[in-house]
Amino acid sequence: MTTQRKQFISLGEILAFVLECKNCHAQTVNPLDEKFSQLPGKCPNCERDFLKSHPSTDAKLKQIVDLVRELKKVDKQEDEEAGHLPFLILIEIAPAPQD
Repeated sequence: MTTQRKQFISLGEILAFVLECKNCHAQTVNPLDEKFSQLPGKCPNCERDFLKSHPSTDAKLKQIVDLVRELKKVDKQEDEEAGHLPFLILIEIAPAPQD
C-alpha cells in the first residue's frame, strides 16, 4: 500500500513574505501586517539587481500580497452576511525535504 501525506496551511498561518536573493541567499522579511510598498530594487546584501530583467514583478508581487491580506480579512469575519466565507481556503505546500 502507498501512503501519501499532504501538508496544508490556512490563510491565518501566512505571516510574511520572505524574499531570498538567489545569489547570496540574504533574506528580506515583509510582514503582512506592515505596508508593502514595493519590492527592493536590489539585494540589501550583495546589491544584485532584482528588477532589471523583470520590471513587472514588483506590481505582481504587490497584487499577491494585497490579495492575501484581503482574503485574511474576509476569513476573520464571523457573520456570513457581512462577507464571511462559508468555506476554508487552504494552501497545499510541499513536504519538507527528508534528510
